[in-house]
Amino acid sequence: MAKAPPGAQAAQIDLESAYRQMAILPAHKPYLAIRTAKGVYVDHCNPFGLSSAAGVLGEAVDAAVDVIRHAVGVALFKWVDDIICGRIPIEELGTLSYAHGLKDITDILEFLGFGIAYPKVKGFADTCTYNGFWWDIKSKRVGLPDKKRTKYLGRVSAALVPRARLLLKDAQTLRGCLVHVCFVFLEGRARLPSLHRFVSSFDRNNRFSRRFPSPMMLSDLQWWAAALSHTSFSRSLRVRPLVDLDIWVDASTSWGVALVVGAEYQAWQLRPGWDMEGRHIGWAECIGIEIAMLFAARSGVQDSRVLVHSDNSGAVGQFLKGRSRNTQINAAIIRAEECSRSANISVEPVYVKSEENRADGASRGMPQPDLSPLSRPIALGAAIRPFFIDG
Repeated sequence: MAKAPPGAQAAQIDLESAYRQMAILPAHKPYLAIRTAKGVYVDHCNPFGLSSAAGVLGEAVDAAVDVIRHAVGVALFKWVDDIICGRIPIEELGTLSYAHGLKDITDILEFLGFGIAYPKVKGFADTCTYNGFWWDIKSKRVGLPDKKRTKYLGRVSAALVPRARLLLKDAQTLRGCLVHVCFVFLEGRARLPSLHRFVSSFDRNNRFSRRFPSPMMLSDLQWWAAALSHTSFSRSLRVRPLVDLDIWVDASTSWGVALVVGAEYQAWQLRPGWDMEGRHIGWAECIGIEIAMLFAARSGVQDSRVLVHSDNSGAVGQFLKGRSRNTQINAAIIRAEECSRSANISVEPVYVKSEENRADGASRGMPQPDLSPLSRPIALGAAIRPFFIDG
């Protein structure tokens, strides 16, 4: 037997415990089977993919990761059986060296009995692929590997074929893919509710039924097709500073929507009949945040998160999530993101109590003697102008 690398024996008992968790209940073994293209076979050894055994491989790898951390002292992360590790250079007498190398890690894995897919093993570098994403550590950016990008683009394109009808399984697979890549395409979060509704519309008792995508879903998928067509798109992982422009927004059904910035304000009165087709007080509160982003986009702020105070927790939560089930609110989120994209700014809404909201009185049409009108009034966009008397 190979000699154990330093520190490996100390955590062997944890590894054995993890393997015991992988065992199948003895009474179930005669009935555990797997179906393959060649038939159905009995499998007593906890087959990969068994739904009731989710994460069992991860349990064993967790133990291996603990062993490596103890033995090498390396920053290590894993997703099921996909392991990634980093190292920090040590400067000695003007030269850089490292406390460990790739072989130190693979030696421990081999000693513990893990099979290593060496063709997939990559050496230390500034860039890597992990958990389905491409990471650039030096520039702090994340993107999609080209192979995955073209694969997902193909699935979106297949759904966009004229008169194409989708199976539930196809719709679920497409949804899962797009939810996954929202980590890179943050604006895509607002392009998912139509797909969620489409999946929910299926009869779960008939897995062979097919349905036509809705017009809104097709519009959202066209956005996804355009986004996934960018061959080198990536987003920054750098933390953008939080900028406080002293912005407060509020809305009331009795009068309208108001924006207060410092010692200035502007208010818009809602037109009678505005509260139809899914528009309600929650929509009006979200319009306030959208208007705040219009102000921030023209203020010259760049590469920042803009603080906006609102007393509606629903509006705050939906902008933080980047999407809403309500199509009207979802459209407001999309417009806000589009107007702030060029300056690389995003909204950071924060909840405040109604009695503390400086925009409360203005939203009710009350005089504001302590505030002056906004020096550069905001003109509402064409999408929301019809719902306000003075838009």
